[in-house]
Amino acid sequence: ATSIRIQRFSRMVMFARDKLTCQYCHKKLTFNEATIDHVVPKCAGGRTSWSNCVTACRMCNRYKGGQSLEKSGMKLLKQPIEPTSCNIHDFHTSMRDQYEWHPDWNFYVRDI
Repeated sequence: ATSIRIQRFSRMVMFARDKLTCQYCHKKLTFNEATIDHVVPKCAGGRTSWSNCVTACRMCNRYKGGQSLEKSGMKLLKQPIEPTSCNIHDFHTSMRDQYEWHPDWNFYVRDI
């Protein structure tokens, strides 16, 4: 199966890529608990992009704050990468019973 690259940054797709898991403490999160952390902080010139943003719990995000990884002493579970359609399918399959999906998603996400 061929993977499709996702071009536009999206909070929901990023959470899917990271499997709603804090990339610092490895805690499994809900949508309401999950936040976006900029690995290179925005105050240090970090951009909102697939390679610079990760899912983080509120506690880890507050602890890291505007610090670099080195300065905070924190380590990433895995390096952030641009997601593929496979990430979205896996997320949809595991979460569909817990959340109501908008019908427009059916065009992009379908069972294989």
